Amino acid sequence: MAREFIANTGISTVQMLWNEGIEVWRHFGVASQPAWALLDADGRLLEGRFGVVDEVRVLEYLASL
Repeated sequence: MAREFIANTGISTVQMLWNEGIEVWRHFGVASQPAWALLDADGRLLEGRFGVVDEVRVLEYLASL
């Protein structure tokens, strides 16, 4: 789904973090899937939610930066 989001929006500067284990889950306090987090270039959490990625919300957030 995340790869589709990038392909559909044409955003090429977003770095995606993939994790096959649960280390990233633990770091961000993710207790269940799906969940997503939007980080800045320094790794600080900007926005995150449990549930399916809301493309409109993420695009609105990115447009406001």
